[in-house]
Amino acid sequence: MRQALLSVAMGLAGATAVAGAGWALEAAALPPPEHADQVAAAAIGWLAEHPFAVDVFHAGHHRLHGACTQGSFRAGHGRGVVHGTLISLRPGPVVVFARHHQVVRIHGAPLRFLPPSLAAAVGCPRRLASTLDRATHFGDSLRVERSYAANQPALKLELRRVHDERLTLYVSPQRARPLVAILARDGKVATARIYLGNTTPQALRHFHISPWPNR
Repeated sequence: MRQALLSVAMGLAGATAVAGAGWALEAAALPPPEHADQVAAAAIGWLAEHPFAVDVFHAGHHRLHGACTQGSFRAGHGRGVVHGTLISLRPGPVVVFARHHQVVRIHGAPLRFLPPSLAAAVGCPRRLASTLDRATHFGDSLRVERSYAANQPALKLELRRVHDERLTLYVSPQRARPLVAILARDGKVATARIYLGNTTPQALRHFHISPWPNR
């Protein structure tokens, strides 16, 4: 039995090494990375063109789906219409981040392991675009290197900010389409697999968002 287990372990180690070598070869085949500011600018373009995204979030040992969009939304309970960035987590809350740091929870209970502010920062196109835009304008520490993400070669764009906050955005080598974002902040780490798309009534309804937001 011990010899059989050893053989299995050696086989798994060999398979892992082969897979890792394959990833390294694919990444090595990529063209040299552009300047970090150029990669960030291309990613900002994608994010600006797609204000709606569906995300698969990972935080700690938890995995959940969410969606984020921009617009005007009915807050209910006599609060009228709120304009801003809406993040909907399943399961979890639906929250709008409005102007002047106003936060409106439309419904749902908060999640201890994934605060809505962290989910929005890592999974909302407009918020990611704003973070990258500020970084390029204010000369924050941006760097880019070849990497691998979402089962494909990618470019890793890393932004380090004050208070040990770190944003890592993986983009496709072709036109820098955002693929995966990771944000470490306040002792918590969240990862979002980003699927950029178009806002449709069906997509909004699936994530408990009013299907007819006021634009």
